[in-house]
Amino acid sequence: MTTVEFLAQLQDLGVKLWVEGDRLRYRGSKEALTPALMSELVARKADLLDLLKAATPVVTIPRAQRDRPLPLSFAQQRLWFFDQLQPDTATYNLPIALRLTGALDVAALGET
Repeated sequence: MTTVEFLAQLQDLGVKLWVEGDRLRYRGSKEALTPALMSELVARKADLLDLLKAATPVVTIPRAQRDRPLPLSFAQQRLWFFDQLQPDTATYNLPIALRLTGALDVAALGET
């Protein structure tokens, strides 16, 4: 079985592999990580590390210049828009569902 086929087998078993520095990390259920599978992981460690390192691009985020105002995020733009539409209101509230029990005071419910 090739290393790629072994990776496909691990994926089918729900085992996740990743690289942290020069270390091979894994996560999976106890049922999937049998002693035979663990010994195969150890035997293929170098090949797995090489394959995962080659497949994982290193992305660096460039530092933003601080000599001018930074653009707003989409969430910040939404908040700004709501504030322009209706200043000083609680327009941007997150909904919540509640289960009320007992008698309902309709007048109190309608108060702002």
